[in-house]
Amino acid sequence: MKKSLALLAVLLLAGCASVHPDPHAADTGNGTENYESLDLGTPQTIWNRSLTVNSFTAVKGDLDDKNTADSLPEGEQYARIAMTLQNETDQDTAGAGPLNFKLIDAEGNECSQVMETGLEGNLVDRLPASGQLSGEYVFEVPVSGELILEYHPDMFSDEHISFRVR
Repeated sequence: MKKSLALLAVLLLAGCASVHPDPHAADTGNGTENYESLDLGTPQTIWNRSLTVNSFTAVKGDLDDKNTADSLPEGEQYARIAMTLQNETDQDTAGAGPLNFKLIDAEGNECSQVMETGLEGNLVDRLPASGQLSGEYVFEVPVSGELILEYHPDMFSDEHISFRVR
């Protein structure tokens, strides 16, 4: 009985922590959503770093020779997210690696990142004082539904900023 109650409590808490679709997002009826406002192009600042999500691009088909559309689970596709990270201080600091980002779907599931060699830019380099880095990461995402990108400047902290990218 105690195990059942504990399991129920965990399930309830997990449901409360999930990301829910925005009420402003309207389903167009043909499997695509028409979102009224996305966070693309709007910078947000955390820990003296300003991050701007420049674009979200769904990739129809193969990403490269290794990452093909045939290798994806049914109902998923690849997506490229291009970003710019600005250092707001007068000292060099670390850039942003793949572990600093999470992409969460409307069900609260974390989307898998894809390691691809043909990415534009590099966010991992040293971020120069008052300088910026631009680059992109690729994720496996559901074909439709809201997606929230989280940037965690410290991957061991829960502190983050979020961007609705689709």
